[in-house]
Amino acid sequence: MCGDASAGDLVFLVDPSVHPKNMHSVRSFLNTMVHGFSVSREVVHVGLAWYGYRPQSEFLLSPYARKD
Repeated sequence: MCGDASAGDLVFLVDPSVHPKNMHSVRSFLNTMVHGFSVSREVVHVGLAWYGYRPQSEFLLSPYARKD
């Protein structure tokens, strides 16, 4: 997908009002997107935040060096 990206930060904003029955689709989309990048400390960092009435960081850009 985007394996040639030199470096960058990718942050997903997810609306917490997603109906629970649709959460699997959201997770599948995010998984597909993340696996399209070279996630590491040196190349691409990934973060996720719930964005709504009370924004909340689920995970930040720096703590994880691998996709798993």
